Amino acid sequence: MHLIPHTTEPLQTQNFVYDGYDLTLTTRFNSIWGIWQFDLFDNNEQEYITQSEAFAVGSPSLIQSRLPFIFIMLDDILNVYILDKDEYRAAIRA
Repeated sequence: MHLIPHTTEPLQTQNFVYDGYDLTLTTRFNSIWGIWQFDLFDNNEQEYITQSEAFAVGSPSLIQSRLPFIFIMLDDILNVYILDKDEYRAAIRA
């Protein structure tokens, strides 16, 4: 599990590599709904993996995708993690 540095700024963009994926993560606060959303762009394939996906505290994002990883927000938006799906599944079984 790897922490993705994040602040309370309403719009943020970060580039990083995880498990061979060169990714751009853009997060924004949706003030109408009062939630955080994200876009995830695959820089190798030059295409969006997802757009306007919502973060929900304690719930994995992208769990139904074919990607080998998920995002999870713990406690608040300052604690966003990316982790391997198998690692996540093992942790919830324990």
